[in-house]
Parts: sequence; structure tokens; C-alpha cells
Amino acid sequence: MLAIRIPGTGRGGRRGSALALVVLFAFGMSILAAAIYTLFRINMTSFIYDRDKMQARYTSEAGANLAMHMILGGASVPGDTMPEYFMGSQLVWLDLPGNDLGEVKVVVDPSDANPEITEGNSYEIRSLGKNIGEDNDNYYHGTRAYMMPENFARFAAFLSTPNLGGFYGDGYRFDGPFFANGPICIWSQTGFWSPDEPMFYSLGLASPHYYYSTGGASNPTSVPHVGGLWIEPYDRMLLGPPYFEMNADPIEFGPDEVDWQTARNAAMSNGIYFAGGAAPSGTRMIVRGDTLIVKTSQAAAEQRFCISDYGNPVVWVDNNNTDNLYLKTYPSMVDTNFLTVPLTIGMRGNLYMAGSFRYANEDCLDPSNKILAGFITVYGDILMAHDPETTGGADWAGIWEVETFVNWQFNGVLMALSGEIRAENYWYPQPSVDLTILGGYIVVEEGITTTTMPSGFDWAIHYDTRLMSMHPPFFPSTGKWDLIAWWEDPSMNEHWLDLNLY
Repeated sequence: MLAIRIPGTGRGGRRGSALALVVLFAFGMSILAAAIYTLFRINMTSFIYDRDKMQARYTSEAGANLAMHMILGGASVPGDTMPEYFMGSQLVWLDLPGNDLGEVKVVVDPSDANPEITEGNSYEIRSLGKNIGEDNDNYYHGTRAYMMPENFARFAAFLSTPNLGGFYGDGYRFDGPFFANGPICIWSQTGFWSPDEPMFYSLGLASPHYYYSTGGASNPTSVPHVGGLWIEPYDRMLLGPPYFEMNADPIEFGPDEVDWQTARNAAMSNGIYFAGGAAPSGTRMIVRGDTLIVKTSQAAAEQRFCISDYGNPVVWVDNNNTDNLYLKTYPSMVDTNFLTVPLTIGMRGNLYMAGSFRYANEDCLDPSNKILAGFITVYGDILMAHDPETTGGADWAGIWEVETFVNWQFNGVLMALSGEIRAENYWYPQPSVDLTILGGYIVVEEGITTTTMPSGFDWAIHYDTRLMSMHPPFFPSTGKWDLIAWWEDPSMNEHWLDLNLY
């Protein structure tokens, strides 16, 4: 019988089908392998790119941190408004210490908000990091940081050697930072919480404790609540530093530690300067608007100086360490007769607050209000002047008389590098009058200002909130710095690194 073979149904046909499937499978696997390799290659390239960019970022951050560390350690910052290379140079990159940490250029750009940089509020640090990648391409990343020198003016109260003979009790309110280079006494009269508990915006002590006491070194404690005392605002005090901080680092203080010479030099170079003998003891000064009026004795002629005509709004009196200088603003209720410009007044001897010293604009929330005053005595005390007429004595005539027998106000930041703030005669006036200080005080210690009769001056600090970010011209700094802002800037490049952008 004749056999008929149908194509594809034999063993040879089956071998042909298997071969086709193998070819198709191999082709598919090659495509899959190519896709996996391409994806892997892309991922590796992306990983390397991200790694190299990340290294550039770390390099720029390291440069900024190293610059801040150097500034905190005392390295000089630019003395003009123009930016300066702090690390590296315009032509040369600086290799960071270590292995393969990249290269940086760092610029410090002083704030142009004030032409006098010692009066300025902050510096911008710009750090540009460069990393050479595996593909030999350069990768860049920028970091920007703002640093502000901590100024003494920011304190509502600063005590270098606090007196333990008294205490801060119910009704005391410090709406700004309080700092002391030692322990203080705090006490509440009530045995339970009351609305008038002692209040501090922030409380920092260079001491492991304060004393829960009405005076004297007894009952040390390091918590914001003890017995019947709740230091307010209590919830904020519980957060700890910077609101409630025991064992804080001390702040150096005194004529040999604080840079008061910068203010003196500013007055000598382009301000109002009284050399030795030019303003003898007993000299009286009145500020009216932007004019300083000076009278060295009752019989002397008035001298007038327009503060706005000088590049540096600083008055410095190189008198003797025990000389007395009396100061107030023009006795008037017209705002324009009060201080209209920023001003710092410094001296070697005693500063007598002879009456109200007020700003033409006392709105601390007005962003355009730049009127701030600072007062520095290097070797003297700050005194609330006794009005001789309250005890039958003679005074200077007219606008020059001492006016402290009624409620009065003194605006500004008061600094006594060697002395205290006190009343010249705390037995008068009788009864006591109110003295409001809009600003703060920085002194060695507090003296006596009133008695329980009552007599003298019941004084209260109303903190000027502008002092958190502003200060009087050429007012001394603590030597510490604050980091106030930090952000990444991937678009930074060499072309605008050293431009005056801030």
C-alpha cells in the first residue's frame, strides 16, 4: 500500500518547531537582557550623577560650616559692605581637609542695611562646592547661611555679678531675654499659682541653679517650679534652652573684655567727640530732634551739634572716670522735640538720667522706625538723678533743670561696664515715682532704687522688641554669633559668588 506523509507531522517537523521556539526564546531573552542592561546602566549613571551631585552638596555645606566655625573662633569678617573671599579665592579653589572631600570657594558678604558694618546686623556666607565626578565632569552646589553677631542690646536685663541681697518676686516682668553670669533669687509670695508670678521671656544663668529665696544663697533649685513659685510662662520654661537654661556659658563682661573702643573710635573718626576736659564733670546735655545741645556749666554758652551732619551717629565724652554727665531730651510734649535719629552716647564717668529721654516715634512695631539709642559708661554708674528741688536745693534754670520728681520715661539701652544702675538718692522723691525704661540694661549689678516707705523710683522695663534684630549704632557685641538662616542653593555658580548681593 502506498503511504502518504503529511508535511509537519513527522519527527523532522517537530524538530523544526522546537528550533523556531528556541530562536524566538533566545531573541526575547536578548531583548530582555538588553533592556535590563540599559535600565541598569541608566540607574548606575543616575546613581553616579546623584552621588557626585550629593558630594558637591556635602562639600558646600562643609565649606559653610568651616567658615562659621572660624568666625565663631574669632576670625576677622569684612570691615566694609563689599563681600570678601573667606576661603579660596576668585582664581583658586580650596581643597577641604581630608580625602576626596572636594573643593570650595567661600565668600562673606556683609549686610548693606547699615553703612557701618559694626552697626550692621548680619553677614551672608556663600559657599560653592565643586566635585569632580567619575566622568570627569565638574558638579557644583551652593549653600547660603546668615550669621548675626549677638549684641548686648538684645537683653532686657544682663547682670555680670548679680546681687543676692534681693529677689525677683510677684509682678516682675521681663518681656525680653534675661541673662546673668551667676545665680539670682526668685520668690513668689503666694503658696499657689497666681496671675502675677515672675515672668521672663527667657531666663539664662551661668550657674547650675537659682535660689528660691527672698535673698541669700539658700534653697538652690534648677527647675521652673518649686514651692509656690511657677516661673512664667511656665509651659515655655518647660521647653528648656533657650527659654530656660541653667549652666549656660558665661558672657565675658567689663572694660577689658567688651569692645567699647569701636564706639569711641567711630565718634573720633566721623562723630561728635569731646576730648579730655572738653566736657567737665557736671556737664549737661539735651537732645532735641537730631540736635545735641551741650552746656558745660550754668554760666557757659550753649553748644549745638547736628547729629545728622556726621557720618557716625555717636557721641563720645572722654571725661574722667568719676566725672558726672547729665542727659535728657528736650522738656516738651511735642514728639519732634524728642530723638529723631539713631544715636549712641558713651563716656568714661557716671551717667545721670536727668529726666525723660524719649523717641519721636515710640511705635516698636513700626518697621520703618529705626530710632534707637544706646548709652555706655566704661567706668562709672548709671544713676537716676536726684532732683535738688525736692529737698529745697538749687537747680539749673529753664530747660536745664533735673526733672525726676514726677513719673518719667527713659528710652534706650543702658550699659555700665564697671558699675551698677541705681538711684542717686533713693529716699526721694516721696512718695516714689514711676520710671519706665523702654529698652534694657546691661550692668555689673543692680543697686538700690527705692524703699518700702515708698520713696525713690519704682522702675519697670518695657522691652523694645526691635532689639531682637536691631541695635544702636556701634553698640558692643558679646563676641558670640547666632545662625539665623540656612538654605541650599543648587543654582549657585562662580559668576555671581562674589557679587554684592546682600
